[in-house]
Amino acid sequence: MEDFYQVLEAELKELITRAEEEILLLETSPDDELLNSLFRAVHTIKGTSGMVDLKKIESLSHSLESLFSGLRSGDIKINGEVIEIIFHSIDKLKEIIYDLANESTHQIEPYIEIIEQHLKISSSEFFENSAQEESYEKYIQLAKENGKSVALVECDLCSQKFTDLKGFTQFLEHNNMYLFERELLEDELNEFEGSKAFHIPYRFVVLHDDIEKYLNTIKLKYTKIVYLHTKPKPQVNAQSTEGYRNTFLKISTSYIDELLNVAGEAVIARNQLLEILNYEEDSEEEIRINRLSQYINVIYNRLMKIRLLKIGSIYPRLQRIIRDVSKELNKEIQAEFYGNEIEFDEAMMEGITEALMHILRNSIDHGIENKEERIRNNKPAFGKIILNTYLQRGNIFIQVRDDGRGIDLDKIKDKALRENLYTFEQLEAMQDSEIYELIFHPGFTTRKEATSISGRGVGMDIVLNNFKKYGGSVRVESEKGKGVCITGIIPQTLSVMPAFIILVNDKKFAIMQKNILELTKYDAANIIELDDKKIYKLRNQKIPLIELNNVLFPNYMVHEKNENIAILQSENKYFAISFNSLVSIEEIVLKPLPEQVRDVNLFGGHTYSGDGSIILIIEPDAILKKFNLKVELKEGLVKKEESKNKRDHNYLFFIISDEIFFLPAVNIVGVREIGLSNIKQVLGKEKVYIEEKIITIIRIEKYLNIRKQNDIPKMYCIELKNEEYSIGIIAHDILDILEGIETYKSQDIYNQYISAYSKIEDSIALHIDIEKVVQKFIEEEISI
Repeated sequence: MEDFYQVLEAELKELITRAEEEILLLETSPDDELLNSLFRAVHTIKGTSGMVDLKKIESLSHSLESLFSGLRSGDIKINGEVIEIIFHSIDKLKEIIYDLANESTHQIEPYIEIIEQHLKISSSEFFENSAQEESYEKYIQLAKENGKSVALVECDLCSQKFTDLKGFTQFLEHNNMYLFERELLEDELNEFEGSKAFHIPYRFVVLHDDIEKYLNTIKLKYTKIVYLHTKPKPQVNAQSTEGYRNTFLKISTSYIDELLNVAGEAVIARNQLLEILNYEEDSEEEIRINRLSQYINVIYNRLMKIRLLKIGSIYPRLQRIIRDVSKELNKEIQAEFYGNEIEFDEAMMEGITEALMHILRNSIDHGIENKEERIRNNKPAFGKIILNTYLQRGNIFIQVRDDGRGIDLDKIKDKALRENLYTFEQLEAMQDSEIYELIFHPGFTTRKEATSISGRGVGMDIVLNNFKKYGGSVRVESEKGKGVCITGIIPQTLSVMPAFIILVNDKKFAIMQKNILELTKYDAANIIELDDKKIYKLRNQKIPLIELNNVLFPNYMVHEKNENIAILQSENKYFAISFNSLVSIEEIVLKPLPEQVRDVNLFGGHTYSGDGSIILIIEPDAILKKFNLKVELKEGLVKKEESKNKRDHNYLFFIISDEIFFLPAVNIVGVREIGLSNIKQVLGKEKVYIEEKIITIIRIEKYLNIRKQNDIPKMYCIELKNEEYSIGIIAHDILDILEGIETYKSQDIYNQYISAYSKIEDSIALHIDIEKVVQKFIEEEISI
């Protein structure tokens, strides 16, 4: 029974949520289909609750069902008062459904009484107004014998296409396979002469399989239908269900969480196994372990997708908040929602929803002006709120923008001074973006009096904490008199993701591959000190440099010298970090931070190494904030230089069909290990699906006239930088990233797609002119 009630509760919650969404639509754009859907939802709630003796839910939903029936028939008109009654009743139903254990204690009588007052006519009254002496039993009996439905239908003669009553009755009689019982309500209407000035009711009985559909088909306009008998539903033959399979299951999220934990441990165990195994290259053992590794990744990522929900599922709740708050404050708000197909982890749903609700309340109360003020400022009378969700670099961006009065920097500064948060000098030295962030300080508010909506200084604090809880951040932009834009950023999903494992003072740390713009060797000649801060020179750009040894181990002697530098990017900012050495590139399971290091504010999570030890994941955003790095991504940092034979490039060396090739690292977005199962044929072209992105594959072998090697279980997809398309090439092995290599003109190598070559030990490596290859590929393949 406990399992049964869990399924019942989930069913009722789903129905009431759907009803709430549809009422919002009904208020703005009513139509018959919405009314029918709402009627069915409330009817199902009534039937389900009655089946298990939930009397309060059954009674209230029964009253609502009667109200929707009146709306469907036209007896009750849709207006603001009726919508409010529906909302209050639905809210009460929702409250009871979310408190099923105490269902019998809820008071529903006031809600039922209000509904009953608005029911202008019931089914019993309808029968009383019809020909009372007429017995309908013979029609009901006839319907039962023929397995059909029978109903009493009322129409308005004036709304029909006929000019006289005789023509109308002949039209009814013409359909002789259906039974009509005609009855004149007024004796003088022996002949109807086509007057359209009055409402002249006319009633008849109709017998049919699907009465409403039939009346619509013959284009007969009706005002009311009361069913006297509905045909029985066909019995399902047990034999006919042999091939039936239920495609959806309702299960507890705790089961999914448990499976995810087990799958995550399997990934860690796999990494440990790979670290201790010592097998020969291309051996049977290597092929088997690589296949097992791919299966583990597939299992984990599929389980992650089970927990993904579309953010559009919370939009109706947010629309309701906007509606209720704007009515309470007597403000007109026009809301627009975009990106409802974006998916993120269900575990984040409630916290992010709460944060967005606080942002919206704040926007309506503090930001958007009342009607009179907006008109004085030459703005539209209604305020506008736009909520947009989009993906960028593996993160979800949730943006709330309004066209209100904007943030008053002077008010924030005055409040900060009164609260002794900062001195006048400190505030004057701050940038506007830093002052905006003061609204997230606990208890911070510029409102003098608290209301039921805002003013206690807790809302925006909750916003920041809820995003930080999921490894995210929040930024604020504003223009006085124009509005405010608040953007929350969270990781797209907590899943298996590629990361660089590095050593800092003999300890392992991780950096997510998506955050690394470029890797290069440490060169003291390119490092300068300016005002006690280190700057790294890269291709005529000066980049702030953070030495991880000093940051992570400030009180310890450094044992190893720095050998590598990584250029990290976070949104539109970049900086450099130095570290001892690169250990490996691994697919890791991102886990929340341990309790002991959450206050350090440098890490975005943790994972486990092959030996079982904890590896902390360095978070670029946290470093930017800690060191107050004010840098912007400049044009030219990541662009390929036009000049040839430069020695300061970093190059990725890889193998395709036993040949060695290389490309400048600045031409590469990322490198992902893939298996045969990742390569799919779509409309005759090869595609790879990686991290919610479909990458079109270019086969280099075709353009370089080399033998195409049969694909092996373990390969690599090298994603190329391209402004228009997601394009990649397949490599069979990755060799190294090298800097400062000598390149030579390719006049001795007769291929238009090879621009240079280099000597690597005893081998020749070929530099691919990737721009030519991509251009030719687009001409031949994508443009077709």
